[in-house]
Amino acid sequence: MRRLLFLVALVLAAPVLLFGAVIGLILMTMAGDLGQGEPGPDCEAPALSPTSVTGDITIAGYGPEQLTNASEIMRAGADLGISAYGQTVGVMTAMGESNLQVLDRGDAAGPDSRGLFQQRDNGAWGTYQDRMDPYTSATNFFEALQQVPGWEELEPTIAAHRTQRNRDPYHYSDYWPEAVQIVEALSANGTPSSIGPSPCAPLYSGVATDSGWAHPVPGFTTYWGNYGTAREGYTHAGEDLAAPAGQPILAVAAGTVSHASCQPWQGRSACNVLIDHGVDEQGREIQSLYVHMYPEGVDVIEGQAVTAGEEIGAVGNNGQSTGYHLHFEIWIDGEPVDPEPFMASMHIDLTDPSATEVVNALPEDTLEFIPEDGN
Repeated sequence: MRRLLFLVALVLAAPVLLFGAVIGLILMTMAGDLGQGEPGPDCEAPALSPTSVTGDITIAGYGPEQLTNASEIMRAGADLGISAYGQTVGVMTAMGESNLQVLDRGDAAGPDSRGLFQQRDNGAWGTYQDRMDPYTSATNFFEALQQVPGWEELEPTIAAHRTQRNRDPYHYSDYWPEAVQIVEALSANGTPSSIGPSPCAPLYSGVATDSGWAHPVPGFTTYWGNYGTAREGYTHAGEDLAAPAGQPILAVAAGTVSHASCQPWQGRSACNVLIDHGVDEQGREIQSLYVHMYPEGVDVIEGQAVTAGEEIGAVGNNGQSTGYHLHFEIWIDGEPVDPEPFMASMHIDLTDPSATEVVNALPEDTLEFIPEDGN
């Protein structure tokens, strides 16, 4: 539902050029091109330089000290050439972590967390002094953000989540409108025409067939066809589809996330997501399972409603795995079945990387791919 709300907002606010880009992308994918569309105007615009915060100013309920910290975040982003969208993601993240305050304390989930971004003392975010300095901590955040594949195409909260993992991938979404307001107000070199939820390209989505189902990894690179093969001590219960690291994983049908864990579960590796699709016309309970994502690549939480073709995560190489791929299963009445004929019955050829039309697929030359068999 959150993804749908973002999409509705994007459609209402998007300029005509963005609509044309979407149409162009759909036409390209119908022709078999799984590439990426041209960046939108906000993505091409120069980074925003912030103004100095003076006087007893208040924006969106945030006072001078908090706005000064927001200005430092923007300055760090501008010095790295980060777009207006990226700078806003940074401000939103700090709002969600510290209320734009340099906190010298953590919390129950991270007692060693410090600073604007509540960055952990794990070596990835520099020294204590680095984490407590607004400009330095923001610089480290943006450098990590730039390592997230396709970050400018992700919803703001998912981009933040994949940069520094949060238990709830949608934790930051409530802060986005105020972050936009602050960045626009503090901009010294013009206000962006629109800082949308994903301004650099349309949201990634798989277009479901007339059956209402979608391929889980459109544009995958290798189909292993290894359902039912004997492994050491067990039988392989799904199909493996190799794809570049970070390639979006889509929900194959509408449903509700009944399980999302980054612990091994029922003999499957971490991280794993199970979606309930309800009961079919034959009275059978249908579920789909997705395995091997990294924690930062899980974009849903238990109880969340999803639609067919909605991005639920990113391809990883986590757990008992020897290469980046999705381990995909279909369950009927709680038992795994061969997913290939089942998906075929839903008008989806699991072996065909173009079985579902793709909008805004990630470009392969920016992603890592290790073509090895996995679990």
